[in-house]
Amino acid sequence: MINRKLFKFGKGVNILFVGEKDCGKTSLITRYINDIYFDSKLDHEESRLKDFEMNGEKVEIKLHEFRQNEYNEDETVSIFRKTNAIIFLFPSDVGMEEMQKWMRYIDRFITGDKLWFIIQTKIDLGKMDIPVEQRRTFTFKHTFNQYFEVSSKTGEGVKETMDTIIDLTVKKFVQVYQKFYLLK
Repeated sequence: MINRKLFKFGKGVNILFVGEKDCGKTSLITRYINDIYFDSKLDHEESRLKDFEMNGEKVEIKLHEFRQNEYNEDETVSIFRKTNAIIFLFPSDVGMEEMQKWMRYIDRFITGDKLWFIIQTKIDLGKMDIPVEQRRTFTFKHTFNQYFEVSSKTGEGVKETMDTIIDLTVKKFVQVYQKFYLLK
């Protein structure tokens, strides 16, 4: 059961998924939360909640799917300021070019304390022409925390990737909140 009050007590983190249309944001979130995949396109859900346990304590995770054309600039600023981690998704080499465009766009709105991750989606299609080492070099050159490859269709890498991202995000941000509350 999800405890929505956890956010009020500093026990919640926001993770934002960004990328071009049809890059696999909704499919990845659905596969991770429900462990299912649909061949047909799914309706967009703005955000989904998931409980996560760390050191015996529950933490609420908000997985938020960002669609640039659905928000005005004030809403966009608010969404990015509340975000703890940003996940860039891309399904192909064209996606990497689009991701650089997203990076420039997002840089206008965020502060430096965010975690940044790259996930190459749809690896079951074998579309990627760029060697893995070049992708990893790109990841670290642009100060991303980590690079992952997943297939929502087959489930390959989804649970491990999302668990790692959530774990890193919770460790960074929930500890900060706990220290803040201990000082009061």
